[in-house]
Amino acid sequence: MPGRHTAENLAATLNEAVDAWRMTGKVVACVHDNASNIVAANIPERVDWVSVACFAHTFQLAINDAFKLFVYKVISAAGKLVCHFNHSTIAWKALEGKQEQIQLPKHKLIQSCKTRWNSVFDMFERLLEQRWAVTAVLSDRTVTKLQDARILEIQGRILGNNGWS
Repeated sequence: MPGRHTAENLAATLNEAVDAWRMTGKVVACVHDNASNIVAANIPERVDWVSVACFAHTFQLAINDAFKLFVYKVISAAGKLVCHFNHSTIAWKALEGKQEQIQLPKHKLIQSCKTRWNSVFDMFERLLEQRWAVTAVLSDRTVTKLQDARILEIQGRILGNNGWS
């Protein structure tokens, strides 16, 4: 949509689309996220339908709020670890070698995405699957500097234990 995304402009664009599609009087509801501009665009003074906040989006916001507690620290640390392997050719090649050596599937690590709540699960599931190969690469000083390993090791920084659970 060209122009500013003000409530007035959004409402005008929605109404124009409804008119262009010859659906005036037929639209019952508009499902949208919780951004203040789209909520304000869908008030009765601007549109002829019911405003409905998207449940999935609202649920995602609630999950993100819950993650801001301790869980966010773990997610953030795991994300940095995955990012390291996904952006370092040396680390990725070493991981592939360790996967082959200990007969693990040659799977890439999965980066979580804030807007996809299940991606956090996918990231941790893959890290759990690959934990021994990841640990081996982090322990290999020909691949990972001690300083980098200390930053990337989740258990020492976040979990406070001696191994992956």
